Amino acid sequence: MFLSGFLFGALVTYIICLEENLLPFEGKIGVAAGAGILCGLITMLVQYVGVFLTGFNLGFVGAVAGLSIAELFVETSSKWTPISSVFGAGLVCALLALRFQRVATVFASAVIGSTMVTAAVDHFVEASQLLMYAVDRLKAIRSEDPLCWYGWAIVALGPSTFLVGIIVQFCITGKGREHYRGTVF
Repeated sequence: MFLSGFLFGALVTYIICLEENLLPFEGKIGVAAGAGILCGLITMLVQYVGVFLTGFNLGFVGAVAGLSIAELFVETSSKWTPISSVFGAGLVCALLALRFQRVATVFASAVIGSTMVTAAVDHFVEASQLLMYAVDRLKAIRSEDPLCWYGWAIVALGPSTFLVGIIVQFCITGKGREHYRGTVF
């Protein structure tokens, strides 16, 4: 729960700091880290906030993936398309996460983990070109540089690490535990 809150708080704060451009780079990182730690602590200490935000992160990543796939077939110039799809998918997944906590937490942690692994590999292989491609989808900007085969290989890493995360969590680590009741079966 802490990680999902930290990522959400730090990312939102960093984007706001980038838009306002009042601080130097180190100041933006410091403010984003502080806000991320605060959001992480809130999501860790208040269970329903953590579950809601974990589900929202699942919907956010799913919407970005859907926008990236849809961009191959349909070109959109409206900025409301990515905004409504991100908030719509995030809200739906957040509400589903409140209802189905265990399954949503497993899926969300696998998605967040695979996204972080994919972003790390992208950073070292292609200097974050895939990340900039995803940001362009969120801004509804047509990308000048299409992804080369390296980029598509890195994209394929995401679903494969997601499947590994799901298998490990359902078969090994989460077997026989219900965390919200505090009991072991």
